[in-house]
Amino acid sequence: MPRSFGPAIIFLVLLSTNVDAQYRGHHRNSSYHRHATAIVQAQKLQMISMLQLQVVSANQVLANAESKSAMSQSLAYDAMSKLNQIRKEMESANSEMHEAFHELQMIEADILAVQDDRSEFAEATRAVKNSNQDVHRVFHQLTQTPEGEKISTDDSRLVEISRLPESQRIEIKSNPDYKSAMVELSTAEQHVADIRRKLLDNSKEWKDAKHTLDKARQESRAEIAKSKPASMTAAHQNQETQNLRGVIENAKLIVAQGELRLRQLGAKPMPSNYGKR
Repeated sequence: MPRSFGPAIIFLVLLSTNVDAQYRGHHRNSSYHRHATAIVQAQKLQMISMLQLQVVSANQVLANAESKSAMSQSLAYDAMSKLNQIRKEMESANSEMHEAFHELQMIEADILAVQDDRSEFAEATRAVKNSNQDVHRVFHQLTQTPEGEKISTDDSRLVEISRLPESQRIEIKSNPDYKSAMVELSTAEQHVADIRRKLLDNSKEWKDAKHTLDKARQESRAEIAKSKPASMTAAHQNQETQNLRGVIENAKLIVAQGELRLRQLGAKPMPSNYGKR
């Protein structure tokens, strides 16, 4: 009589699912994920700051328009051009795209977190660290200053170089040993980038997340285009009152869009005295 493997198979499936969940949870606490989270947070703050400034700019256009009883075609065209620029800059700021970006960063961090110390990625990363140390060492030999305990990075090195007189900066950058160390560092960093790209391209999950982000960006642009009223083409307005009304309507629309996206991102517009609202 044949043996039944149904319960065993179900157990293995459940075990695999549970292990996978624990595994992903473990790596969500890795240094890669802390770095990814920092990137996501920085992007969100940048989006919020940009939106707040654009809302202020749109409110300025609105206040200027509302203070007039009529507007010439040339002034209306200038105002519409400014509003169009504000609108374009708002395209990249919405909650759906931020969430898609967050998921993509976390998946990338997952992929990197599972690379063990013997992996090609880990070896390449160590090569970058060693190359950075070599550049650090050569730099301090040339400047005849102590190396210190901190490992040099691109940012810290730029700070150190910026503190030097211009003549010394030129001398260091043209030094054969320094140039050679910088070439090795650049080559090592490019190797890491190539391996990282290969790892990501081999992940269906990453490619799906990248597709979701690209789609969110396209939908954001489409959303802006669909909400564009016919009166945006100020050059075709004949009467000054119609020009003025078109500017006011579009300015109010853009302010409302910006404030909505700020609320979606959990932020508030900057205090403004512009516009009658």
